[in-house]
Amino acid sequence: MATKLQAKKLIRPPAGTLRLALGVGLVMVSLAGVWFVVSESTATRTVAVSDAELIAGQSVSSSDFRALQVPEDPLFDGYASLQDVSGGAVLRRGVASGELVPLGVLSDATLIDDSVITVSLAIGQPDWLRAGAKVELWVAPTSAENSFLSPFVLSPEVTIVAVSSDEGFAADGVTTRVEILVPRRDLPGAIHAMANRYFIHLTPVNG
Repeated sequence: MATKLQAKKLIRPPAGTLRLALGVGLVMVSLAGVWFVVSESTATRTVAVSDAELIAGQSVSSSDFRALQVPEDPLFDGYASLQDVSGGAVLRRGVASGELVPLGVLSDATLIDDSVITVSLAIGQPDWLRAGAKVELWVAPTSAENSFLSPFVLSPEVTIVAVSSDEGFAADGVTTRVEILVPRRDLPGAIHAMANRYFIHLTPVNG
């Protein structure tokens, strides 16, 4: 009888072994948890970043941007990926070089309701007269030869798309051709002003 009891005691695992096995199990669970957290924290997505300064009204595609890897975080949910611009888009506002592109500045090219017209201005090259600047479009109807009625704002906010001037011996150094993006609601008035030789002028928005 004593021999059988002694045999049972010999095959019973020591308490220390049980504690060791339990400790190893806890360590493995802990390591698995750490691996999961690290893998989740290193998940990334791609967003579109502008390669150069882009202006409002400009047509863009994926070739105008590069992909940037960012963490998988709700903070970046409002930014476009290269896939969002793969089919082409029009910018609602300018985008600086190196800027992440918000989805809100992209517009479907088939839905954009602005048009570009070209006006000639005799104002030289002031600092504010540059692509991407927001300006007011003023016009003054003609009243007599070399005379105009009081000017008024035809469009309170148009965007300069491009600025150019003649060069060479015949250039006067004063006349500048300016391409402006005009909202469609103001386009008939702008075309009417140009066709009837109204005085046309631009002033910078917010001074």
